[in-house]
Amino acid sequence: MLLTLALTLFASLQGGPTYSIAGELRDSEGKAAAGVRVSAYIPELASIKQRPPGSSALSRADGTFIINLDRPGKYSVIYDDRDRGYFPQSIPFFRDPNNPPPQVVLTDVSSTAQVIFSMSKNGVLNGEAIDAQTQLPIDYVDFTMCHAENRKPCWHTSAKSASGKFSIPTPFVPFTLLITSAEFEDWFGLTGSDQNVPVIVPAGTSTSLRLLMKRKSLFFVQTPEDAYQTAKIEAANRPISEAKKRIGINLPAPKQLLPEDSQVFDIYPRLTKLEWEAVEGAAWYALELDYCQYHKGTHQWLDTTHQCIDPQSYPATSRIKATSHEFIFIGAQPGRWRVWAVDREGREGFKSVWRTFLYLR
Repeated sequence: MLLTLALTLFASLQGGPTYSIAGELRDSEGKAAAGVRVSAYIPELASIKQRPPGSSALSRADGTFIINLDRPGKYSVIYDDRDRGYFPQSIPFFRDPNNPPPQVVLTDVSSTAQVIFSMSKNGVLNGEAIDAQTQLPIDYVDFTMCHAENRKPCWHTSAKSASGKFSIPTPFVPFTLLITSAEFEDWFGLTGSDQNVPVIVPAGTSTSLRLLMKRKSLFFVQTPEDAYQTAKIEAANRPISEAKKRIGINLPAPKQLLPEDSQVFDIYPRLTKLEWEAVEGAAWYALELDYCQYHKGTHQWLDTTHQCIDPQSYPATSRIKATSHEFIFIGAQPGRWRVWAVDREGREGFKSVWRTFLYLR
């Protein structure tokens, strides 16, 4: 009886309908878009908006693709070709309102569909962040962009580069721009003071921006009497860029021990332990941890300049007294980490190099 039931179920599954979306993809110039990751997903089932579940395929040389699916439903079809300036459509903030993702409905009666659509190329904000006082590069800045007409939809990213250079994709609609760095005054818009002035970067173009950021000269310290006193803080006692650190004054970078650089993990759960050697004179340690994106469906996560692709940061971890740190990594993807020591006067030491690792599941 059980065998008969199993065979009947197997037969029904084998004989059920198959679902697929076939299509053709063109770039912003109307040419066939080859090697582009095209995905189909059901928006209502997306538990994480920036990473919608669904199946995907790479477009062929002539721009055609076929996506095989396991269920009926109303699907949105999106692309991801960030290396050529077409930012992932899984992030609604970067969708062209004049060219929304096509939608198709698959049913048991109509289990296949065809779509033909073109990609919209994002604008880019290129530039460098410079300390206005020393003219040295700022190696870490945060960007916040919000729709100018509706301030709720926002997107946050950061740029990490020893040279201070950055390249940030921009949306197709006017947006406000806020750029911050821990030891510098906030920068608004394109000039630094355009707090409520919309920024427009036309599709497929780039706008250059040189950030001459001013150092914060004052901050407020709360006293036990619940009053505020203004205190001048010397730059040496605040976080500074790597270029301004000096041997013999700032502590050396810790030597990283585990995991080995580029180590691959095939385990779950993703309990990760980072270890490094002690630094003489260290009062505590600070840790920086990013997770990276894959390069077009491969296991490559570094771009042509050996930088992490689209790095997203964990919350900063500091005041670590030990020489190790354990955490659960976010997903089956690449990550990187670096560590530095802080002395008893609160001065940051040199940061270690980035070490990378990869989780397969």
